[in-house]
Amino acid sequence: MQRLMTADKDMLAAIKDSEDHPTDVAKALEALKVVTARSASNPFQKKVEKMLSRTFEEAKQSGDRKQLELLRDKASKKISEAAAELLKSTDRLPKCLASGDWAGVCALAAEFQSTGCHAFAKDARQHLRDRIDELQTLKAESAALVVYELFTAAKQNGIDELAELLIEKLGASLPAGWATMTADSTSVRKELVTDQEVLDRIQSMVDHTFRTWGSVSVTRDRRGRSMASNLKVEEVLHVDNADNYLRYAAKRQKIRKDLENKALSGTEILPPASSAPASGKSPHIKTHEISLKGLVFHPEEPIDFDLQESWLWHGTRKEGVEGITSSDFDIKRAGSAAGTMFGRGLYFAESCMKSDEYTVADERGWYPLILCRVTCGRFFYCDWKRPFDHTDQLEDACHHKGFHCVLGDREKVSGTYREYIVFDNDQVYPEYIVWYSK
Repeated sequence: MQRLMTADKDMLAAIKDSEDHPTDVAKALEALKVVTARSASNPFQKKVEKMLSRTFEEAKQSGDRKQLELLRDKASKKISEAAAELLKSTDRLPKCLASGDWAGVCALAAEFQSTGCHAFAKDARQHLRDRIDELQTLKAESAALVVYELFTAAKQNGIDELAELLIEKLGASLPAGWATMTADSTSVRKELVTDQEVLDRIQSMVDHTFRTWGSVSVTRDRRGRSMASNLKVEEVLHVDNADNYLRYAAKRQKIRKDLENKALSGTEILPPASSAPASGKSPHIKTHEISLKGLVFHPEEPIDFDLQESWLWHGTRKEGVEGITSSDFDIKRAGSAAGTMFGRGLYFAESCMKSDEYTVADERGWYPLILCRVTCGRFFYCDWKRPFDHTDQLEDACHHKGFHCVLGDREKVSGTYREYIVFDNDQVYPEYIVWYSK
């Protein structure tokens, strides 16, 4: 009897000691040991289990690995397994850091935060902030792909403040003319252009490309609508879309590497306007003749001629403008407006006269064109009379054979216009909305 009373005193003393030190795992484990030794069905068992759960939560929040290791090794099965699982997750962090798996670090930061492991989450986020500081030392072009991957991982894992910090600190990976971005940086901004020099330059590009370089100006896609004599730019909006731009910059970097591995040759390349013959009958991309360099949004030349990047037109309607510039081109809707002569891709033209065929007026009587930056990369030149009989071949060339863009030369075949078709919306950045009247 005396031994029982002594055991009960020891048990109660161990329980009280644990209660007095709620964050001390060793004392909670000692209480568990004493209670279990007294009886497996001891009525104090549940009380001790609750104390262990509390110490586990405290260890999670404080990030105390030693306490977690004690719980893994000596606690009851449920808590032991939970501690073991958490420790496995924390062990992944140094592995992700060592391998440069920043998407993995983002995922762990989100996981730790959602499970109440605040200290571990804070540690992971600090590593991410340190990485952002490192990226600031890279050149914009070199950083673009890394920034986009980290930006995407942060957004996917719900770490919006990290995505915003990326845009705020890494403005060099975005166009130089964009305004400094702050808390709402990951949203889309459409700025009404009031700078007369920008408006004049875009009107010049409209005037210069409102023509055909062939012999036929009207195609069946005009569907009987009359041809205007000229287009007057009424309003221009500049689109700032950080998500789209970073994806575009990342894709451009991938195309650059493709071209470094295998140089352009033959019909894969069109010489820029600066090397065009004086006769004007040259194969260069016609929009290259009007540069937007030096304007408020483009202090430097925005077009990389080595990648056959170009300003190209896309005609649409009001709803299309909103969808394309607020999110992106939807490759699934390819051909919904005018068919898929060259495959299920995104269609652009160097002639706004061609793109005008697909526009629909809004309530003001104005028509919308989107002026896009398109990285064409390696051309698959197509002068076939019936390309619609070979669309699978054209798509396969860009998806699997190392080409990036189909150049449909209807100017040569039928005297109308050349069309540029890409099959990846990341190759396109819709930068200007141009509203015009006829």
